[in-house]
Amino acid sequence: MELIVQKAVEIGADQVAPIISDRTVVQVDSESAVQKQAKWQQIAIEAAKQCGQNWLPRVHVPRKLGEFFDAVETGVLATPEPGEGGSPAESPRSQPTSALGGPLRKDIPRFDLRLIGSLQPDAQHLKKILADYSDEHQHCPQSVLMLIGPEGDFTPAELALARRHGCRPITLGPIILRVETAAIYCLSVLSYELLM
Repeated sequence: MELIVQKAVEIGADQVAPIISDRTVVQVDSESAVQKQAKWQQIAIEAAKQCGQNWLPRVHVPRKLGEFFDAVETGVLATPEPGEGGSPAESPRSQPTSALGGPLRKDIPRFDLRLIGSLQPDAQHLKKILADYSDEHQHCPQSVLMLIGPEGDFTPAELALARRHGCRPITLGPIILRVETAAIYCLSVLSYELLM
C-alpha cells in the first residue's frame, strides 16, 4: 500500500481511500487501521513535498466497500468545491482529481465520473468511457472516483454494490495486473487523458 500511496500522490491523486474487500488478503482491525492511515498519510506528505505539490493529498482510514460508499453518499468522502479549504496545502486544485475526496459540505456534487476496475467481460475501455462522458457533457470530468480491487477482482456482490452507486466497470486490458500496477496504470491514464 505504501507504493500505491506514494505513486498515486506523485501522479496527482487528490486523495486515497484504501478499501477492505472480501478478497483482501491482509485484514486490519480499527486500531491498526488508524496506525496504518497515519503512516500512509506521512508517505503522502513526503511524496507531495518531493513533487513540489501545492496541496496536501489525504489518505483515509481503510474501510469496507459498503462503509466507503456510505461515506461518499453522506459527503464525508467527496470532491472539494473550488475555493474551499484553508491553507494552500489544503486547498483543492483547479485541475481534475483522480482519486477520492475529503471532509466537506454534504450538498456539494460528488464525483463527475465513478469507475471500477473489473475483470468482467462487460467492462469497457477507459478511453471509450471518457469519450462518452465528454460527448454527453461537452467537457472532461473534473473529479473521478477510481476503484481498484484486490488480486482476483472484487466479488460479484461488491461489483453490484459499486454499480448501484454509479460506478462504471472498466477493463485494464487483457493482462491481469497486480493491485499496485493497476492503480498506477489507471492514475497515469487519467492524468494523461484529463490533464494534458
